[in-house]
Amino acid sequence: MRKNSKKSTRLGLSTAELLGCLLAVAGGAWIGANYLGVNLNHVAYVALDESDLLDQVPEDWRPEEPSCPVEEDSEFIQQRRLAFDDLTNQRQTILNEINKRRSETGWEAFTLPAALPLSDNASSDENSTASYWRQLVLFVDDVSAMERETMSLEASGKLADSHHIRSLAMNYAQHGLELLPSRDVDEAALQTAGRLANWFKTCQEHAEQGSEVAKKLAGGHLPLKEKKSWDQANVQLSMQADLLLRKLEETRAALQSEYSTEFAPIQPLGTALTR
Repeated sequence: MRKNSKKSTRLGLSTAELLGCLLAVAGGAWIGANYLGVNLNHVAYVALDESDLLDQVPEDWRPEEPSCPVEEDSEFIQQRRLAFDDLTNQRQTILNEINKRRSETGWEAFTLPAALPLSDNASSDENSTASYWRQLVLFVDDVSAMERETMSLEASGKLADSHHIRSLAMNYAQHGLELLPSRDVDEAALQTAGRLANWFKTCQEHAEQGSEVAKKLAGGHLPLKEKKSWDQANVQLSMQADLLLRKLEETRAALQSEYSTEFAPIQPLGTALTR
């Protein structure tokens, strides 16, 4: 009678097979670490775990189980926190500049809400676009409060100071718009922020020009060429204000219709100053 020559199934790995597997994993991990910048420990652990070899490796030889990355420690979050800190410092600098002039005039100190009107978190009952627009309105209102103070300084005769502080406020406004969370936000709302950023940049340049004009006026001499340039800049700014306001209202009405919810009007104070 013929004997059954089939061998029973062998369980486990021989020392040679295990060594070969480890060398293959180590070789692949080394290549990945050197040329792709991957983590050796993570690669080794995943490779052994997914190939069901991890339990057969002596415990002292096993790579450590990789820990889950902490989102709060990501480079993006850290950079964003630094940007918010910088914006807060800009805001405080403007507040200090305003109150320095108010003190010289004998006026009471001007205050702003303690916290920046910006946040990464949308309300639970709002979609991303509605939340984005709401923060846009609040931030523009914050900038307008600063501009309102420059009007008071201008009325008190501090024309050069008024333009200087308005220039700082317009720079602050541009940086703040960059920090608005834009994920899943309607393109029309994002374009509105872009238009506002361009407007604030134009206003900053206008304020810087106005500061120079004011200094020369205070000195008793403003060349005719510079006076004409300043008058032309005022006319151009007024035209841009009209165009911006029309675009803002068109977008607001379109979004309100699209999302069937209230979108508050946005009207930077600077657009009223040009009229």
